[in-house]
Amino acid sequence: CVRITNNSASAIGLGCTELTTLGLEGALGITDAGLGMVCNRTKLDLLNITGCSVSRKSLVAVVLTLGYVRESSSFFGFVIRDSDAKVAALNVEEMSNTREEQNQAAHAIQVGWKGVRHSIHVMQSIRERQEQNAAMRIQACVLNCKSR
Repeated sequence: CVRITNNSASAIGLGCTELTTLGLEGALGITDAGLGMVCNRTKLDLLNITGCSVSRKSLVAVVLTLGYVRESSSFFGFVIRDSDAKVAALNVEEMSNTREEQNQAAHAIQVGWKGVRHSIHVMQSIRERQEQNAAMRIQACVLNCKSR
């Protein structure tokens, strides 16, 4: 674990989203940033970061953010507080993700609708110009006929 760095933590977070237990003891290359990268993307129940370059302040922030874990009394890291709390926390996160996806979809629809409205407006403008041109040609024809 000595060679594990924040880049490794990021790769773990991105590639192991269902990870529940992780021991990074002695990984001096893991800092507060690496802790965030792992914890933001996984579903950890237990994390041992004894000997890492992580501050207690960051550990406490992660514990409070996750909500379903507590600081460990036997090592520097955290353990699951209770499984019901984890289920509730993950459900809230899932609902938040769903809301974000709905907001993104609504935005895409609005942008698309604006594009449709713009296209309709452009088509109406073109049609109006064509009608005006036709009316002018008819008028010119009528004036031509009267002058003969």
